[in-house]
Amino acid sequence: MKFVEKRAGPNFNEKATNMTQLIESALTLIRHDLLPDIDSSNLNYQRLIVHLRFFVDRLLDESHVQKGENSFDNVMSQHLSESLQERYTSSYQCAQRVINYFEKQTKQKTGVNEQVYLTMHLQRIVDSSI
Repeated sequence: MKFVEKRAGPNFNEKATNMTQLIESALTLIRHDLLPDIDSSNLNYQRLIVHLRFFVDRLLDESHVQKGENSFDNVMSQHLSESLQERYTSSYQCAQRVINYFEKQTKQKTGVNEQVYLTMHLQRIVDSSI
């Protein structure tokens, strides 16, 4: 463990604590807005947790720089986002609320892709809980 902490740098514990707090708060928002009784043994829930962990890790990474996306990616992401917003309104709105919270807490901006991926993870959990 000491080796891992040293490789991760001096701010490892602080970053881990921040990640945990952000993810727990996101799950609270998700439970409040969308799914009060999330089954934590559900594979889709576990995928959501992994996604949130990597999402928050990218936001907290001090070298995080929003890379420019090519125009094809922008167009496809925008169309997919609009489609998800129309078809899965509740999941889309919940994802937006989580993203807004993350952006406010980390003072980092995210792209449309994060909205798309988070919406898809949330909708999978909704579909599997029906």
